[in-house]
Amino acid sequence: AARYQTPWGWMQAGNKLQYHAFWIRDASLMSNALDLAGLHEAAAQNIDFISNFQQPNGQFISQRGQLDATGEALWIMAEHARLTANSSACATQLASMDKAVQWIADVTTADPLGLLPLTNPGDGELITGHITGDNIWTIAGLRSAISCALVASRPDLAAKWGAVDTRLEASLHTALTAAVARAGYIPPALDTSGGQEGNNYTASFPVQVISPTDPWVAATIAWNQKHSSEGLPTYDDGKSLHDYFSFSIFQTELSAGLQGNNPASVQAALDGFYAELGHTTSTDAGWEWNITPYGNRSSAQNLTPHDTFSADYVTFFRNLLITDTPTGVTLGAGVSPAWVKPGKKITVNNAPAGPSGSSGVVSYTLTGTSNGAVLQWSSTLGANVPLSWSLPYWARKARAGNLALSHVIPLNTASGALRVTWSGVASNLSYLSTTTALARAYRQHHQAPPFQLATR
Repeated sequence: AARYQTPWGWMQAGNKLQYHAFWIRDASLMSNALDLAGLHEAAAQNIDFISNFQQPNGQFISQRGQLDATGEALWIMAEHARLTANSSACATQLASMDKAVQWIADVTTADPLGLLPLTNPGDGELITGHITGDNIWTIAGLRSAISCALVASRPDLAAKWGAVDTRLEASLHTALTAAVARAGYIPPALDTSGGQEGNNYTASFPVQVISPTDPWVAATIAWNQKHSSEGLPTYDDGKSLHDYFSFSIFQTELSAGLQGNNPASVQAALDGFYAELGHTTSTDAGWEWNITPYGNRSSAQNLTPHDTFSADYVTFFRNLLITDTPTGVTLGAGVSPAWVKPGKKITVNNAPAGPSGSSGVVSYTLTGTSNGAVLQWSSTLGANVPLSWSLPYWARKARAGNLALSHVIPLNTASGALRVTWSGVASNLSYLSTTTALARAYRQHHQAPPFQLATR
């Protein structure tokens, strides 16, 4: 809704009210959501607009002091090429990527810690220091660019950029070791205490710079949960809810559940999904911050709708149904108990998917039965990309006929159908159960719920 034509191309703003401006970070997340929804033309137009913000020295920057933008620009260029299965899109971006990587090499070589320079983003973390998220996003961008170079048959560039990435990753590991020892989790800044949470939550998503099952990441998730309210993270030293920073945490919980075979982590991610739904406006919009926990949800200075929330929501909902792993694609990892009741049906049509360096489209229908579900699927991913079905987090003792099955079932053909039965008791998790519990919590805080209960 906040995309519009300018003399320099299509601009993707945060909204046309308070956030009628341009951030590479937000535009990258929005463009990725458009690609995941199959709206590739709009995503391409957004990415073209980002190119206006590359400086002569190679840096991408749209807001003063915000040094995460170069990594985000590299990431979205590579993601767009992946999700459109277009190797030529990588080739056309190599010159721009090379300039950006050279800027990264120059500034990290000059920095005494081997990191992105000292800065104050004036947003998000609200602290002066070596910002953790700047370096995480830069590594995410480097890894993405390297993948793009390989797709474009440029191993020379991949090797050159890989050397820059290796140095930066080593510097970040050294700095994080000290920072986590000091803070107990991955903090906003690497070399100083304090600040607000922000891109330090992105260590494992959208690129797994650090494994989602790593103890540092687990400690960060635990810190987030301890400082959450109403199921959402807090901001401004706990005085406000934040509506979209949490998506990176929920996405990480989903990945940790898949890779660590941990159903409780998947359930936590789905709890987060419903917590987000429980805070949408009457038109299903989201916001940013300046909403007091257990208050009346009004703000005189922070205006809805916020397109970054919308993008994060679209991406997370998609990933609950189709998850790109580092090596393949998994179906149904985060389905809700409310979606696979007997006769209920989930349908996904021609969804772009695939791991880094490979992509195609996936379609499937999942129909609930009295004691399991039936999956029908088709895929153009190719035989070299593993496709699997992750059963719902509550499923136990799964069987196909007389054959016992693991929780994650390999799908070894491009199309097919599979009926699976399971035991295990699903919770009553749903939009209604979530908002009912939230209304009860408001009353316990002596506040009337600022919403009406309704089914979805």
